[in-house]
Amino acid sequence: HFPYFAQMISNVPPTTPRLAPFDLGAVRIDVPVYLAPMSGVTDLPFRRLARAQGTGMVVSEMIASQAMVRENRNSLKMAEVDITPGGFGAPSAVQLAGCDPLVMAAAARLAVDRGAAIIDIYFGCPVKKVALGQQAGSALMRDEAAAARILEATVRAVPVPVTLKMRMGWAAAGAAASLAPRAGVRVVDFTWVVAGPLATRVLADFGAEVTRIERPDAPPPRGVSAANLLRGKRLLGVDLNTAAGRAEVRDLLRTADVVVDNFSRRVLPNWGFDDAALRALNPRLVVAHLAGFRAGGGWADWVSYGPTLQAMAGLASAMAGPDGAPCGPGFAIADSAAGWTLALAVCGALWQRGAGGAGTAGTVGMVLDLAQLDALAWLTGGRAAPGRVLRCADDAAGERWCMVEGAAPDAAWLRRRPAEAAVQQLQATGVAAGLVATPADLAADPLLLARGWWQRRDGVPHDGIVPKLSS
Repeated sequence: HFPYFAQMISNVPPTTPRLAPFDLGAVRIDVPVYLAPMSGVTDLPFRRLARAQGTGMVVSEMIASQAMVRENRNSLKMAEVDITPGGFGAPSAVQLAGCDPLVMAAAARLAVDRGAAIIDIYFGCPVKKVALGQQAGSALMRDEAAAARILEATVRAVPVPVTLKMRMGWAAAGAAASLAPRAGVRVVDFTWVVAGPLATRVLADFGAEVTRIERPDAPPPRGVSAANLLRGKRLLGVDLNTAAGRAEVRDLLRTADVVVDNFSRRVLPNWGFDDAALRALNPRLVVAHLAGFRAGGGWADWVSYGPTLQAMAGLASAMAGPDGAPCGPGFAIADSAAGWTLALAVCGALWQRGAGGAGTAGTVGMVLDLAQLDALAWLTGGRAAPGRVLRCADDAAGERWCMVEGAAPDAAWLRRRPAEAAVQQLQATGVAAGLVATPADLAADPLLLARGWWQRRDGVPHDGIVPKLSS
């Protein structure tokens, strides 16, 4: 029927509305119409015809991964991709089926090496010799763990997008469908207080599956702190003082990409999770430690909290009270600096390992050892040049202040003006001035509201995701 199909497409009037293109990972599908695989029909000549008529993507017939890895001639022919200059530009996907994660990963790498732009995994074939004889195809809808292993192995093996086709023939098939988005970066989270949980929250904000390890008797999270630091995470109560609890965590670590902790340096080794044990368990694991001070120095085991580190990094001396004594900021900026820096370091480590970039997927993780003091010193550049905080006219909320850099305005002039108006007038004359904002100011700030900064979880307002990614 293809000649009729081709004539039908070629006769479409140019005024017919066009469907919008979309991106599948880094692959642009210019026309959101694709040729689905049909056994014995969609060979390379047929796919070329479909592409010539404007099909946005073509998919190979289903190919057994075992035969692909054995370089069976027929299987390789079925997986051929048109990458010649006359290939019309539409991306080609190769569809693979199988039940062995390692074989599926090897077949996917072979297909990509031969030009496939997308790998499609088939969990849908109901043919008896596939589903029953090989426990592949639609049989995997009944084995969530096996399906997860195949997805993870294939996603990690290739630097191209991986799609999934399935049949929803069993009641549990919906659970298998939910595995696909989670076949990317997995994080095991041992963090507490603020700095560490902030780092893993940033990773969760951008799509990582974060499992936070807690005591079995931990109270349920509530309030602003929980909304800010625990959103997007799966909470798992585990007693790490028992062999069963440690075995459960080892199972998580075997399939994880990242493990993060900000305990004192003796805690994880006491549970049997020192760096050597973690790397032996999972060589691809990125191990990220966050402590107050760097390892190997005389301060490695010192107890530290945000205000202490801020004093040591020079922030306290840069901020003085009315009596001239150093006082520092009114909150633990050290935690924010360290949390964001650690999240950035983890992203860099994943990129280098190959889990997050367009390069060749690697096999070796690494150990990151970040000191909060180093992160804070990096943030300040080791120095601070404070501006002047000047009082403006008070209002119903109390004292109002503004920060001024450069030439100071007349103090009496400022005391007669509301802080917001004074800042506007100073900026209009080229003076760098800013409002010393209160929490109430931030809650009503029009710029933050316009960017959707404030969000609510369980009725509690909390801060939103800082960077905004466009599609």
